[in-house]
Amino acid sequence: MDIYVVYGGTGQYENYTEWLVCAFKNEEEAKKYRFQCQTRANELIEEYKDSWDIPYGVNQYDPDMQVDCDSVSYNYYTVDLRG
Repeated sequence: MDIYVVYGGTGQYENYTEWLVCAFKNEEEAKKYRFQCQTRANELIEEYKDSWDIPYGVNQYDPDMQVDCDSVSYNYYTVDLRG
């Protein structure tokens, strides 16, 4: 059985960081949630202009959101669930 793990990423080159957000059993739900995370992140980046001013936990879809170089991107992995 596959699960779909939504993750965020920010930074460039040696400063690139990824973190896990959540997982779903349904790929469509993962796609939808990835889109919600990304949309809210884009709104926050536009609202605050300087990524350092974005308060921790303000993205309700990803409270652990990190922003470096004024960008963040979300995607998902397909992972085989065992056990």
